[in-house]
Amino acid sequence: MYCVSSSVCLRIASSDGKHPSLQFSGLAEAGFYPGLQYMIGSWYRKDEMAKRACILNASGSIAMLFSGFLMTGVTNLSGRGGLPGWKWLVLS
Repeated sequence: MYCVSSSVCLRIASSDGKHPSLQFSGLAEAGFYPGLQYMIGSWYRKDEMAKRACILNASGSIAMLFSGFLMTGVTNLSGRGGLPGWKWLVLS
């Protein structure tokens, strides 16, 4: 579902039409983190769950450290490849 909504967002020409597509994309993505926590809880023993959940949360924090730099670089791609900067964010 996420891939379909991202592809639809790429095909939208105006920035006014991208908002419903991005909201649908967020709706499709909303169950990802709770699903990961559920999988950790069902696959690992109780003594292993804390370590695995810590790795999951730490990797999310580390990803947020680099996401701002990545977003700045991608939005500066405005006009390259015939796509505006916000469409490059959907591709990355």
